[in-house]
Amino acid sequence: LSAGDSLYGAIQKEKEFMISDLGYMRLVHLSWELQLEELLDTHHASHLEVDTHEECPLGVWLYREGLAEFGNVLEVQKLERDHKLFHQSVRRVIRSHKHGRKSEASDAMAEVKHLSREIIYMLTVVEFKLLRKKSNQYAIRHPLRALSQFFRRR
Repeated sequence: LSAGDSLYGAIQKEKEFMISDLGYMRLVHLSWELQLEELLDTHHASHLEVDTHEECPLGVWLYREGLAEFGNVLEVQKLERDHKLFHQSVRRVIRSHKHGRKSEASDAMAEVKHLSREIIYMLTVVEFKLLRKKSNQYAIRHPLRALSQFFRRR
């Protein structure tokens, strides 16, 4: 095993870890949506803590490595924008609910749902692009194996 192979393996493990992180981030955003729906449906004054868009798991990934590595990818740029808006909308839902402004809370919740779906979609696209890139790297390193796997699938 050469130094290049071990470095390649480390990079691959890091990308696999990041891909699982992207899945986790999708679940976190869906969880927020469900928590807010529960807050509005039960009318219980719940104390939900909202991190800034830079401190939550997605924000940490975006500002530490996501934008640096994938800032040229359109979906990552849109992800950053919509993620910031998502946090603003979540705060609006909580604030409106706390002050009894049901209509405003409902409008903000509709925006949260829309942005959540956009974020989940964009995370999925980024994950797909990473997987496609990983698959292409394997084919470049092992063209005969990749070709034989291609024909075995058919």
